[in-house]
Amino acid sequence: MRKVLFLFLLCKIVYAQEPITDLEYKNEIKLHALYLVAGAIEIEYEHLRNTKTAFGIALTVPYRNLDEEGIDYLVTPYYRRYFGKKNDASGFFIEAFGMYVSGNGNYDIVLGPSIGGKFVFRKNYLAELNFGLGAILTTNNVSDFYLPIFPRLGIKIGKRF
Repeated sequence: MRKVLFLFLLCKIVYAQEPITDLEYKNEIKLHALYLVAGAIEIEYEHLRNTKTAFGIALTVPYRNLDEEGIDYLVTPYYRRYFGKKNDASGFFIEAFGMYVSGNGNYDIVLGPSIGGKFVFRKNYLAELNFGLGAILTTNNVSDFYLPIFPRLGIKIGKRF
């Protein structure tokens, strides 16, 4: 009986150790480098709920005349799940995103998945890559795409604070 009780207590002690779930810095601000070259600016805010999940929002506004696209602005909320080996909300992730695309006096609603990777460097600077495709749920055709999908592509740099 003592051996069983000892094994039970040993297992309880070993499995009672919880992984670190608290982060010192829980907010991030990012700038989309690829969009700057393409003629738009995207600023993104992300809040890290814990070491594995986060949610955020991005605002994209063209600063060049992009009449052929017809887009005035995009608002993109998202939710992420991180699968990195470190407990710091980095590494490989999957995300679910929505997108409100406004232009030409109309709007489109987009929903879809995305995958990517986040890399955190010294002094909490970070780089991020992601790719996803969303289904356009409305028929207003703001983006003038020929297919009913909208891409989400990102090369971002930022800071965690």
